[in-house]
Amino acid sequence: MGSSLLMNDKLEWRKIKKRIPEIKKWASELCSDFEIASRLGLSKESFLNITHSHPELLIEIADSRKNFISEARDNLIKLTRGYEYKEKIIIFDVVNGKQSKPKNIRIIDRYLPPQVSAIEIFLKRFDPFYEDFDEKIKERVVILQERSEERKNKSERLKLLKG
Repeated sequence: MGSSLLMNDKLEWRKIKKRIPEIKKWASELCSDFEIASRLGLSKESFLNITHSHPELLIEIADSRKNFISEARDNLIKLTRGYEYKEKIIIFDVVNGKQSKPKNIRIIDRYLPPQVSAIEIFLKRFDPFYEDFDEKIKERVVILQERSEERKNKSERLKLLKG
């Protein structure tokens, strides 16, 4: 029985090996392993078994996704810093429900400030001390909430005494 499983694995590997260019294309389009397995007519488990027994396939898939990952990292960095861009505004006249040629074209300089969510993602991913910092902030928030609650209670007691 073990030898028949081995034979099936070898047959599937031969079929997959011929389709590596397609698999690389799908990976570059960010298809998940499940989608790739489905397109190959395999179960996800079979596909994972093949990638474990043939790590070169896993390497090919990872290499195909590198460009996107690099681009995503660059865009994340851009969002953490904020950036300037130009916005083109085109004004048209509408006559009898039809759009005319552009009447006025303006280019406006814009600025997108750093995005807090991008900064959080970046810090969680790349700063080994971020979690400690995050915990300290949470502790500080709890302390401030407790103080606020104490002031509120004190204020209510004073109102009752004056009342």
